[in-house]
Amino acid sequence: FHSPSGIFQLRRKVPLELRAVLGHQYKRTLGTRDPLAAKARFAEEWSRSEEVFSLARAQSNGVDTLSARDMQQLAARWFKDALEKSEATGEFSQWLVPGPSVAYSYGNQEEEHAPLVSLSDALNSDPDWNINPHLDGSIRTTLRGAGIPLPADPGAMEGLRSAFRAHWLRLSDLAAKRDEGDWVATSSVLPEE
Repeated sequence: FHSPSGIFQLRRKVPLELRAVLGHQYKRTLGTRDPLAAKARFAEEWSRSEEVFSLARAQSNGVDTLSARDMQQLAARWFKDALEKSEATGEFSQWLVPGPSVAYSYGNQEEEHAPLVSLSDALNSDPDWNINPHLDGSIRTTLRGAGIPLPADPGAMEGLRSAFRAHWLRLSDLAAKRDEGDWVATSSVLPEE
């Protein structure tokens, strides 16, 4: 399929039994405007789409398809991508949360301000703070990008949350340092496989 932008894409209708998990259409860019290169990439993406459909079938049948290492690898990929985008734009506040309010007095006026803090600091001051909405959004986006359906098994979802939680905290701590002007600090994650 040739898109209006001129870049070729693979588009496939998702089998009826998998639409609840994968949506109605499986779509991936082939990343080229060259018909010969697109033809070669088409075969690779078609094969990958078959793997995605097989994985979705297995998950819908209750088969555990993500190992603990797979979950860590997905979280590491998310971390690297999020960090790369933030460093390119210089925008790190999305990984920070409002901290406890601080009151300032200016003569007769008083003003409250909630400075942005890292997620670790927020959890230290309020251990009941719910991080799951942040984690779930990142998990869904990452799985969708990798062509992996959201696991139906609650245990697998908790494993993903655990992996993404560690990476979210690491990214938020690094974002707080960047926000304070520390551009030397680094954080290591699994190398991509």
